[in-house]
Amino acid sequence: MAAARLAALGQDDGLARELRAWMAAELPARVPTRGAAARALGLMSERTLARRMQAQGLSFSGLLDAARRAAALQAVARPELALAGIGQSLGFAEPAVFWRAFKRWTGCTPAQWRAGQGTECGTDPNRLSSAD
Repeated sequence: MAAARLAALGQDDGLARELRAWMAAELPARVPTRGAAARALGLMSERTLARRMQAQGLSFSGLLDAARRAAALQAVARPELALAGIGQSLGFAEPAVFWRAFKRWTGCTPAQWRAGQGTECGTDPNRLSSAD
């Protein structure tokens, strides 16, 4: 029984890991969707993916938010990239929506973070850049 439980825990982590990797690969081109994830991971349907995620306590929107955060922090660290363009590339409809999300993630605006790499916001940029 213990071996079966350990195997199940390994599978739980596997789905989250697969989703994170897939989302990170998809973000430069398009905003990942649950339907596209189900197809990419070879699952039968979007609903099957939803059931598996629910059983494992995963949230597609939470994983997507973490993937966007990681991509945003990497992109904002590159001064040659326009901040508005970064938000648009991550699927935010308006720059203001990206600014609010970035402030929620880091405690400061993208411009403030870029200027001080998060130090004046009271955040540890190394902690923020790692995926949950």
